Amino acid sequence: MPLDGWDAATPKGRRRRRICIGVVCLLSIGALVGLKVYDLLSEEARTVIGKLLTRPLRTLYSCNGWTSRSACHAMPPLLAAYIPRTVIHLAHERQTWRYFSAFPCSGGIEPAVCLAFKNHRDESWVGVLRAEDGYAFGGEPNLMLPSPWRVPGVGPVDTHTLGVLSMRAFGADTPPSDYMIVGGTFRFRSVPGRHQTGVWIARGRAPTFSATPTRAGSSVPRGTQWHDTRIIFNGTHPGCIERRLPRVLRGACEFDGRFSLTQKFNGRHFLYARQNPTEVGSRFVQYVTSEDTLSWSPFAPISIRDYRPSDGDVYFFAAQVSRQPRGVQSAAPPPARVPTLFSAQVNPADPSSLIALAPFVHHGCGCVGIVASRDGAKWSRIFPLLHAETDLSGARSVSHPVAGLVRRGETIVMYFHLHVWLSNAIADMKGLVKEHDPFPDRRVVAYTIPLETFGNWTRRMLDAV
Repeated sequence: MPLDGWDAATPKGRRRRRICIGVVCLLSIGALVGLKVYDLLSEEARTVIGKLLTRPLRTLYSCNGWTSRSACHAMPPLLAAYIPRTVIHLAHERQTWRYFSAFPCSGGIEPAVCLAFKNHRDESWVGVLRAEDGYAFGGEPNLMLPSPWRVPGVGPVDTHTLGVLSMRAFGADTPPSDYMIVGGTFRFRSVPGRHQTGVWIARGRAPTFSATPTRAGSSVPRGTQWHDTRIIFNGTHPGCIERRLPRVLRGACEFDGRFSLTQKFNGRHFLYARQNPTEVGSRFVQYVTSEDTLSWSPFAPISIRDYRPSDGDVYFFAAQVSRQPRGVQSAAPPPARVPTLFSAQVNPADPSSLIALAPFVHHGCGCVGIVASRDGAKWSRIFPLLHAETDLSGARSVSHPVAGLVRRGETIVMYFHLHVWLSNAIADMKGLVKEHDPFPDRRVVAYTIPLETFGNWTRRMLDAV
């Protein structure tokens, strides 16, 4: 028996049925058009659409109270009880500064600290600021590298993914230079305006482009103090995993995230790079090693305890050897509870470890976390340092660690870039949506941690490898 009002024998029923059929047809046509448009969008745009559609559900069942399964909410942030000190306000033309690295740039128990960074996502230069006390980064930045960097005998190279290593900061054995830098990206056909020829490495005696510092953004000096610059491998290096943009990259690694190069650890340098293990929606970490920076092992993925690459996003991985400068004695003996990393003196025969900071998104929740490792491959579970919001797509943490911890006397100084200017992927959808910027208070802050406290944290991390 027909439902009341839907009987085809009555005018009212026929009208309702025609309306219903029309609605179904319109929805079907809309779905077909939507699928066609979706098929034409880039992989990044598809990722953003998926994240936006699922974010309310992911937030409800991942980040709220007892339902959270995220390592970012598994414990209170380690820095919750500490008050940060703002060291750089990123306003006006400085708001696009990003990818900061911190390293000691003088000797002594309390060294001066340098901050290196690039001036934009599509940078025109990489600059460096210096603070004698580790906090007062005043003045204008000096030039570290122009972008692109035109290297005699090598050609133009890309600076997008630059990583900085202060060689003497961690007790290098007779270093041929004070600094090593590594960077570069790769595509078989470079993006216009980019020079994506592979990963390069260079050495220098100073963190500036020339021996006499030059202001960043001014004319580039003819000569540079960086030397021994060479391509070390490209995106076809064995073991490298790249599943993003398959029709463009054809399986070759683009190296679209920043590098992290460690001092020698167990006789080898470790170089960490971004891994894109899926076509869309995930970033992770892979690494290579070298004894001489000339020949490099095949790539291999790291492992993080209780974390799967499909669970979230590791935007970059800032790793370093955890020990203090060779020959530097602390003002007082270290407490007995402090482990051998950051020990009062470096003894190569003692056990040591690596530590790494990273911006994580895990099960929809963002944080800046720290992990530790005894071999550079297997890492502890994530210990959150700071909670962080995610960007509009829900794919990235909007706060980043500054790569590199600095020991000054009996304290550890940790720097963080809060509310990073991210050229959100949703703004790249062929100009369909404008930039979304809900986080105007951009700054670099410093947390000062007692050495004993940091040692206790590290021991907990190493017990959780």
